[in-house]
Amino acid sequence: MSSASLPRVGVGDDPRHFRPAVVIEATGRPRTTELRMVVDAFLYIAWTDCQWRALPERFPSVSTVQRYFYAGRDSGLWRTINVHLVTTAPIAVGREASPAAGAINS
Repeated sequence: MSSASLPRVGVGDDPRHFRPAVVIEATGRPRTTELRMVVDAFLYIAWTDCQWRALPERFPSVSTVQRYFYAGRDSGLWRTINVHLVTTAPIAVGREASPAAGAINS
């Protein structure tokens, strides 16, 4: 499968997508990897159900993506983001913030 035929998934360039729900403070040496590319890699894996090692070369290295993923898991970042999305997404489309019983059990 050529790079041109790979599905395009990602957060895009719309600045509204980047209103930070969580502020990540810079510590240590400067980053060499763009966080947007790491998030795009997460979305690509979720969208295509590919294995870590099958991540296309246009994304950061597998070890970099895994390091950010596991750090987010261990710190509770993904749970925080999930709760934020579950409560704000329905409001954005004009529904109540509390999830339906079926959504809670899934």
